[in-house]
Amino acid sequence: MTNTMPNLLVVDDELSMREMLEVMLTSEGYNVECAEDGSKAIRMLEKKKYDLIICDIRMGPVG
Repeated sequence: MTNTMPNLLVVDDELSMREMLEVMLTSEGYNVECAEDGSKAIRMLEKKKYDLIICDIRMGPVG
């Protein structure tokens, strides 16, 4: 039986926040990918299913 960890998407326009979350969550065994804006996140979501999205709610507008 394979035990795969959830795929997480972190969306934040601040590099330091993306890096911190990626390091913390990866160290816990999660598969983490990051996007720096909503447009990139949407493109990533069109290609892959994520179990959880962590998103900054104070980013600029999409696109």
